[in-house]
Amino acid sequence: EAEEVFDRFTRLAAKLLKAPVALITLLDDRRQFLKSAVGVTDVRETPLAYSFCANTLAINAPLVIDDALTHPLVRDNPAIPEFGVKAYAGVPIVTHDAQPLGALCVVDTSPHIWSAEDVAVLRDLANMVAAQIDMRRTLKDLDRRAAVADAIFDNSHLPILVYDVESRLERASTAARTLLGRTEQQLKGVRSAELVHPDDVIRIVQLRDKLLTGSTDRVHTVLRYRSFGSYPSRHVTGSLVRDAASAAKFFVITLGDIVEDELA
Repeated sequence: EAEEVFDRFTRLAAKLLKAPVALITLLDDRRQFLKSAVGVTDVRETPLAYSFCANTLAINAPLVIDDALTHPLVRDNPAIPEFGVKAYAGVPIVTHDAQPLGALCVVDTSPHIWSAEDVAVLRDLANMVAAQIDMRRTLKDLDRRAAVADAIFDNSHLPILVYDVESRLERASTAARTLLGRTEQQLKGVRSAELVHPDDVIRIVQLRDKLLTGSTDRVHTVLRYRSFGSYPSRHVTGSLVRDAASAAKFFVITLGDIVEDELA
């Protein structure tokens, strides 16, 4: 379906270049699909034989045609008599991974001399279109990864706790909620010190500081976590996840088996 986010680019291209028609086209091996169209009605796709943009993708560079009737690349194109195309200027839409998808173009029904500034405007707009597509692909990939991570997290048999850098609980796996005897809503925002024996709070602060300072990237210890009114000792593994710039993002704590010796 047509989308306003892409229609804005074609409207702007038509206005800035004073063209009656502006298109965002997407091409495959047999057709040209009009993702956005200004000045065109009742046409959403054409065969490649009608596509001026196919030539733009073939050269992978801006294509400027002031008079289609005399231009050797397109003078026999059936779009000239059928749709009245007489002039064309187009720029490839290329994603960040160098994948050419189509073109942003303007069309006139009369010969039209396109300036270098016109081409520069088209290039900027085409880059914006490509950025929009890249962003959508990234968001879709992130959604997919998040769904996979959620499935792994919620179905893991391990009790896993995720804290922000201020030690406030963000997420608890199903196994962790069962072990602690609390719902996800009851655990959200709870500080780590509230879930352990009071005598272990100082130990948590020390381990947190070790991770934040980078003196270690993983800690192993024994802590007494509250579970249904008692504080059984458990093996605990903690790590700090950082972003690409090495800034602290969140802590991941895994609760292991009960330490029998500690209970004796």
